[in-house]
Parts: sequence; structure tokens; C-alpha cells
Amino acid sequence: MEKKFEELVYKLNISPLSVDILQQISLILKEQDSECLCSFVHKSFDSLLVVERWIWKVLSSDYYDEWINEEYYQEFFYTTASFNKDLIFNNGDVKVDTKGSLLFCVSIDQMNEVFAKLDRSNDDNNPFINIISLWLDNYSYFLYDNPQYNIPPVIDYIGRHITVKYFMGKQYKLYLTELRQPYLIQSVFTAKFLFYIKTCSFYLYEHVFI
Repeated sequence: MEKKFEELVYKLNISPLSVDILQQISLILKEQDSECLCSFVHKSFDSLLVVERWIWKVLSSDYYDEWINEEYYQEFFYTTASFNKDLIFNNGDVKVDTKGSLLFCVSIDQMNEVFAKLDRSNDDNNPFINIISLWLDNYSYFLYDNPQYNIPPVIDYIGRHITVKYFMGKQYKLYLTELRQPYLIQSVFTAKFLFYIKTCSFYLYEHVFI
């Protein structure tokens, strides 16, 4: 399986990218349960790192709007996020530093591009917001589960950006006001609303207080 995974991951950078590659990678990641996940990570670390870096390259790219509504891309991102969450809470023999190396491979420049895309979005239910929320939520889970971890500069940068741009902004206060209303309809809980109230609040708490 590891050899097949390596071959599939290599094809991520071949243009045009076949959706079949994304589907096959997703399938392999879904097959990694708690018993075999550690072994898979040890044997396929380099390939997994390529996947994580490729994802951030795509998320921060100028052509992200070409794939954001594509079902197979979305499934690939959701599957990888789920795999990462399982990895975070797996108590097997995967070292914390190994987990951190896989999770925190995004650069500050890439995060600036991602934040710029979030701010430009006029769609409160943009799938892009959901995907970024999943990744930042996973970062928060990791920080919560590993409070002594020596976090890289990009994680501190994300925390400072969230504090200034979102937590202290007007939109955050407006959303808090909405939450205080006695009756809330389901449509209030958009992807953007949840990004501000859930993702940003959770990240900031873990970044500052843990």
C-alpha cells in the first residue's frame, strides 16, 4: 500500500491532475484506522508531507476558485483533514514532533494568501471557508493536546492575525450580538459565522491561554 500511495502522491504535481488520483489517495487515507495509522505514518511520512504541502500550495494559489466547487477536490480536503484529526488524537507511537512536522508545513506567505482569499469572499457559505476552518480547528486540537509543544513561528503568526483581524474586528462583535438573540434561525450559522465564532475563538484560546 505504501508504494502505491507514494506513486499516487508523485502524480499530484503532474498537470493536468486527474480526479482519479485524488479519489485513490482519499481512499487510502480513509482506510487508516487507529490500529494501522501509526505504521502508515512511519512508512509514508515523506509522501504524507508532500500531500500536506501540496494542499497548502493549492489553498493559497490564485486558481483556487477553479476547483473550490469541485466535488472530488472537496472530498480530498475533507478526507485529509479527518486523517489529520485522527493523527492528532492517536496515542500510538507517532512522536509529537512527527505530527507537528506534518501539520505545520504551511508558510507565513501562504497563510497571508489564504487570509486574503477569506476576506475577499462575498459568499458566507463559501466551501473555502469550511476547508480553512477544518485546518485551523485541527491546529487548535493539536495545541490543546500538546500544550508543551514548541510551536513554529507560523502558528504564532496565525494567532496574532486572528486576534487583530477577526477577534477585535467589527464583524466578530456583530456575530456575538446575533448569538445573544433569544431566537436564532438555522440560516444564521453560515460558514463565515462559524469561522469567526467557533474556529477563531477556539484557536485564540488555545494559542493564548494553553
